[in-house]
Amino acid sequence: MERKLIPVRDHPDLARDERTGMIVNINKNKHRERQKAVEWQRQKTEEMNQLKTDVEEIKQLLQQLLESGSNAK
Repeated sequence: MERKLIPVRDHPDLARDERTGMIVNINKNKHRERQKAVEWQRQKTEEMNQLKTDVEEIKQLLQQLLESGSNAK
């Protein structure tokens, strides 16, 4: 079954699937660009979360060093 797409007024890159009513992006280049942007943002979020974890780990290690140093005296 071939889907019929109806252009969305004032949005040349979008069309509505007549069967499902879903709006779809018919501009493949913009769609690829958007996918890349989403993936880039996901990677940056992962990196930020990893940095937060690393900093927390460093803080815990420093706290342990401080505690062991004060106990040795």
